[in-house]
Amino acid sequence: MTILVFLKAAADLAFYYTFAGTAAVLLGGSPAILLASLGIQSLCVSASYAADRKACGIREKKGAAGGFPRFLPLALLILCFLLPGAGLAERVAAVPPAAYVLWLSARRLYQPDWSRQVDIFSLFWKLFLAFFAAVSFCGGFSAASAIAPPCALILLTASVLLMRSLRHQPSVYCQKRYQAMELTAVLLMSLCAWFLSTRWFRDACLGLLSAVYQRLVIPVLLVFAYGAGLLLQALVWLFSFIRLGFRAPEETVELDLTSAAELLQLEEEWTGGSPWLTRILTALGILAVLLLIFLLFRYLSQRQRPTFHPAAEGELRYSLDSPPAEKASPGESSAVQKVRSQYRKFLRLCRNRGASWKKSDTSQDVERLCRDLVDIDAEKQLRSLYLQARYHGQARKEDAEQARRLLASLKKTAGKHR
Repeated sequence: MTILVFLKAAADLAFYYTFAGTAAVLLGGSPAILLASLGIQSLCVSASYAADRKACGIREKKGAAGGFPRFLPLALLILCFLLPGAGLAERVAAVPPAAYVLWLSARRLYQPDWSRQVDIFSLFWKLFLAFFAAVSFCGGFSAASAIAPPCALILLTASVLLMRSLRHQPSVYCQKRYQAMELTAVLLMSLCAWFLSTRWFRDACLGLLSAVYQRLVIPVLLVFAYGAGLLLQALVWLFSFIRLGFRAPEETVELDLTSAAELLQLEEEWTGGSPWLTRILTALGILAVLLLIFLLFRYLSQRQRPTFHPAAEGELRYSLDSPPAEKASPGESSAVQKVRSQYRKFLRLCRNRGASWKKSDTSQDVERLCRDLVDIDAEKQLRSLYLQARYHGQARKEDAEQARRLLASLKKTAGKHR
């Protein structure tokens, strides 16, 4: 749960540093120091949450009062102002988020909310695109590209991980394997954000874009330019042929297109950066394009999801403090496994009938995708038994037998509800 608190803090602070960090870089600030401050402040929030949870457990056992321990990790906020090379711009930019961290800890506002995170995510991209375009137009592209893309990457990754986790119950996202995957994603996010903030990496990316422009975009544009020129020349000749009474004109019209290459600056090549790094980034760019093509066709081959509103169908989004799942007694464990086994067989049945879903989808998402493949009433009953078995560890022999009968009924009616 501490990881989710860290993701919420990182997303909130990345929103701030995208805009305030750009102003700080324009005033001479260092992107690396600003990103380091963002990381320190996010860690302070998660450490404060962990200390508060531990202190709450101790108080419940001993009957003590007070919640001062949650403020102890906030002493690390001073590091934001003592980082080597930090100037006035970086220190001033770190003041508002430091105050925000103190306020979160004082009010114990650690818990993320799914709907709120969606609103923040949607608002950010609307503001980010307009802000980045405006700053670049005014001559601040170098400063904006140094800090805004890394912060946008942090907000994107943190928000996606957070919203994905909150779609499940605590018994799912508190599993060690799930938390290990999220921690790995956080480390990769931090590494990529650091790369995006370095000068040499940005120069290499510009070199790659310049090479793509010179060797791919310009030739295509020249083909279109010459093609349009030839078409226009043919039209002029045709009009002259008609005007002269269907006689070929004595003088042919020729269009001079030699300036097209000069207009597109074909001869100008970008020569900065390291050649080997440019080759590596070129190879990565090709792989990225191939991956995008694969994902595109994979998306096109999937079944279309019906449009729905989460609140309309009673979909629940869980917070960090939801009660933990109840443990199954030894006598119920066999029935629980049987119910879950029947549901897994139901999933295989749906896949064999053409349904497809992502690993992050919930059982309710599967229900929407398969509503035209199977008897929806029987599926709802089977899903209810499955949820009770998986998240509460409760099932009786009668439940296992009912799940078996429901699966048999679903197999008989599969494909008849299109």
